[in-house]
Amino acid sequence: MENENNEVKNLWSVSLELSPIKISEFRSALKTKTSSLNFVPPTFVSVLNHAGKSSTDLISSLDYSLDQTLHGEETIEYFRVLRIGEVLTGEMSIASIEKKVGKSGNFDVLTILIEYRSEKGEKVVSIRRKLLAKTSSN
Repeated sequence: MENENNEVKNLWSVSLELSPIKISEFRSALKTKTSSLNFVPPTFVSVLNHAGKSSTDLISSLDYSLDQTLHGEETIEYFRVLRIGEVLTGEMSIASIEKKVGKSGNFDVLTILIEYRSEKGEKVVSIRRKLLAKTSSN
């Protein structure tokens, strides 16, 4: 969340290894026949999202009701191929909260930013997620 200085507040940080075992299990679940490849499947990012706190934890911590919130859109940007065995550090933050008025009442559009970096500090994946959360104020 932005403070008076327009700085984005980091909500969580997590480090995890892209373990060969987990990658193999993921490929097996997808019935992928390329288990000998030395890179991580692009869709493995969905697993990374569950390594730390989730968007639902965030929504709850900001006093939004989960049953009045929906996923709007999501973009995933890869800056390079993810490699098996590397350790990534992910950070989740709120990039913005925009107030809107709709036919059924007021809601906020929350833009959540999740960035994963390598041990060298290189940004490797960026996820931008928009959530729509109904607010009680009218």
